[in-house]
Amino acid sequence: MNRFEITFTAIMATIIIHLTVAVIFVSVKISALKREIAAEIILSFDEEPADPDLEKAVELARSDLFAGASADELVNIIKNIADKPLDIDPEEYENMVKEEMIKSGLLNEKNFIDDRKMAEEEGAEEIPIPEEELTPQVTEKNEKPEEQGTFRGPTRIFYDLAGRHHIYLPIPIYKCEGAGQITLAIVVDRNGTVIKADPASRLSSTKDQCLIETAVEHAFKTRFNRDQSAPEKQGGFLTFVFVSQN
Repeated sequence: MNRFEITFTAIMATIIIHLTVAVIFVSVKISALKREIAAEIILSFDEEPADPDLEKAVELARSDLFAGASADELVNIIKNIADKPLDIDPEEYENMVKEEMIKSGLLNEKNFIDDRKMAEEEGAEEIPIPEEELTPQVTEKNEKPEEQGTFRGPTRIFYDLAGRHHIYLPIPIYKCEGAGQITLAIVVDRNGTVIKADPASRLSSTKDQCLIETAVEHAFKTRFNRDQSAPEKQGGFLTFVFVSQN
C-alpha cells in the first residue's frame, strides 16, 4: 500500500468515525424529545383547564369594590352579564343588570332604578333618589372647605365587554357629594385601551355632572386585556354605582 492509499484510508476512517458520532448524538436528541412530548401529552390530560370566570371572580372578591360579595356570586354576575350580546334594548339591559345585582346581594330590591322608571312614566325630567339611599355629607365646624381633600368612596363597578376582562380597574377618587348610578357606553381597542366613553343617560339614575365627569375620567384610566382577535373597536358598557360620602 503506497503512501497515498494510506492517507486516503486514514481520512475516510476519520470521516466515518465523525459521522457515527453525529448519528448517535442525533438519535439521543430525538429520543429525549419524544420523551418530553409524551410527558407534555400526559400532563395535558391530567391537568384541568382553569376557569377564567372563577379566576376573575376571585380577583374581584379580593377588591374593596366588591366587599361582602363572595367569589361564587361574582362568577354568576360575570357569566350572566359579561358575555351577553350588546345589541339589546337598553331597558332590557338595565333590567338584566338590576336583576343580577339584586341576586348577588349588591343592591336592595327596592332601589333607585325603580324610581327612575316611575319618573319616566310620569314624564318627570329629574330622577328622584330615595332619601334612604343618600347620606348627607357633613363637614366638621372646625374644618375649612379648602382643607377638604378627595375621597375614595364605596363605589361599585360593573362592566359588560364580551370576551374581555379588566387588567386595571381604578377605584374612583372624587369630591362629589351626590350618589347614583352612572353607566357609560365605551369603545375599547384591541390593546385594551378605552378610546371612547359617553354617558348613557337611559341607563343612568342621576345627571350629577360631578359624578359623570368622575366616571368618564376613570373609564379612560381603565385597561382591559389585549385581544388581537377582538373587533378593532369593541363596544360595551361600564357602570359606576356611587354611594354618598359620609
